[in-house]
Amino acid sequence: MRMFWKQADLEISSFEDWEKIAREKKAKDWVDGRSMKECAHSWFRGGGPDLPAEIRNLLNSNSLTDGLDVETVWIEREIRFDEYRGGKCNADAALVGTGSSGRRIAVLIEAKTDEPYGATIEQSLDSAEKKKEENPASRKLERVNELCEGLCGKPPTYSEISPLRYQLFTATAGAIALAETENGTAAVVISHTFVPKSPTPKTEGKNERNRRDFCDFVCRIAQRNVEKEELDDGLIKIAPSVLPPKLEKTGIDLLLGKTEVEKHAAD
Repeated sequence: MRMFWKQADLEISSFEDWEKIAREKKAKDWVDGRSMKECAHSWFRGGGPDLPAEIRNLLNSNSLTDGLDVETVWIEREIRFDEYRGGKCNADAALVGTGSSGRRIAVLIEAKTDEPYGATIEQSLDSAEKKKEENPASRKLERVNELCEGLCGKPPTYSEISPLRYQLFTATAGAIALAETENGTAAVVISHTFVPKSPTPKTEGKNERNRRDFCDFVCRIAQRNVEKEELDDGLIKIAPSVLPPKLEKTGIDLLLGKTEVEKHAAD
């Protein structure tokens, strides 16, 4: 396994490498107890870069992704998912490898502590409309519409779509684009959440909000009711009969999952 910052310009072989690059490139995000630093600790628990055990266990929960042999990991990789300017997903971690099934798998990981999955679709649509008024050349409105139609087959104004979180749409589109770019036959989206050992009521409220938001998104993509307990058990593979329009004729399977682990830093 080799790990790089963004594409392949800087190799990361140790926690210290990651720290040095992060302090130079994204110093404001390199904070004790926050997602970037927690993510870095999780990949270097044993010294060298290694797939975190909780991510490994989640992937092993499905026969399609079981026994994943990771080839390359990119930190903060920018993945273009549409033709419009600025149409990129900034993945906290992205990787490709081959499962025991022989399938080539692309995985996009969203690292979280207690921050939300961005704005809602309703808020993003409102922002995009205002940007369009200010600058007719803006294509954010087209992007929001295409993400919703491409992943849910519904417009962003649809009542079951508007409360969903925009960041989960871009992450899923990014995972699919990564699979296409890296010749993968399956795209996996994972929320890697770091929680304090003894959360305050406020922090637990934020974590519960994120659990609910992720579950709501999975329900919409899967077009069925998905209970939190089912997500706790492992990856959810989207049935071929309800694959998003964006995946039609690509031959790419889509799986989504969430895992939580105790923070490295004490709160």
